[in-house]
Amino acid sequence: MFASAAIAELMSGSSPPLEFFNPFSGSLLFVFYGCGVVLVRETALRWNKGFATILLLGAAFGILEEGLSVKSWLDPGWMDLGTLGWYGRFWGINWVWAVWLTLYHAVCSITIPIIITDMIFPQFKGVRLTDDIGWKSYPGFFLAGSVIYLFVFLCLTPYRPPVPQFWLVSTLMVLAIFLAYMVPRQLLRANLGRPSWSPAQFFALGSFFMFFSFIGFGSGIGSIPILPVMVVCAVDLFVLVLLITHFGTEGNNRHLVAFMAGCESPFIFLGFIYEFFNVGFLAMSLVSIGSIIWFVWLYKRAEKMDLNDLSTNNARPSPTRIKAALTAIKL
Repeated sequence: MFASAAIAELMSGSSPPLEFFNPFSGSLLFVFYGCGVVLVRETALRWNKGFATILLLGAAFGILEEGLSVKSWLDPGWMDLGTLGWYGRFWGINWVWAVWLTLYHAVCSITIPIIITDMIFPQFKGVRLTDDIGWKSYPGFFLAGSVIYLFVFLCLTPYRPPVPQFWLVSTLMVLAIFLAYMVPRQLLRANLGRPSWSPAQFFALGSFFMFFSFIGFGSGIGSIPILPVMVVCAVDLFVLVLLITHFGTEGNNRHLVAFMAGCESPFIFLGFIYEFFNVGFLAMSLVSIGSIIWFVWLYKRAEKMDLNDLSTNNARPSPTRIKAALTAIKL
């Protein structure tokens, strides 16, 4: 619960340390992000689904936050938009910003914290953490946080979204949840065997994914807005294909940590820049240094997990060896 809020808001600079550790705003972020990420994880497990469902539920979370709670999808004067307040705005919706933030929340706010938790506590991987009563209580806390978010930003900003656009955003959120329920469990399953790329290559892939997404949505200003959106989405889809193609199913914990660290590397770098140029980002460099230490520790832990996995797999036939043996028997 803490990891979701910390990665999405603190590490990205959206909520600098003075704001993130403020008792009121910090508690609100913890409830909203924390209950959201637990709800996504537990729902995916109860539906017996995989990471395709987690990503789509993460997208629904992003739509709820940015489209319905803080209204950055709809408000042309939203503080973080800049030129994206008019570029790509159609029928009262900031579409370029909307697509970018949905991808960001699906990956950074939801999927990465779930993966990190499963790595730190492997005994709980694939195990539900809530009973029926607990699982049913999380939507209440999550929606309460959403309502407080909505109330706070209604007070802070004069913008009031039109009803048709509000209903359209709500429909898109429901559609994302429906697709999450319908997608097959095996949709994003990695190929059998060990990773075919090194951890350094996965780090570079993660860095490219986030950096290209970060600048890609704003780099096409002056062209037709749909073009940069289509290019970035196509490139991100290609990155996903490369990830599942080369990731493997054995001894891949270091590679996963490297990819996640790569995804966060642009924000870690920007943390030093933010503090240097803006006094409002006091102690962001400490956040970046802490993030580096955290990923190094997680990588060392993943290294031990890979050694244990490989030693265990050497003691029993791996799926790759079984497949090869069956092929030889057929021949």
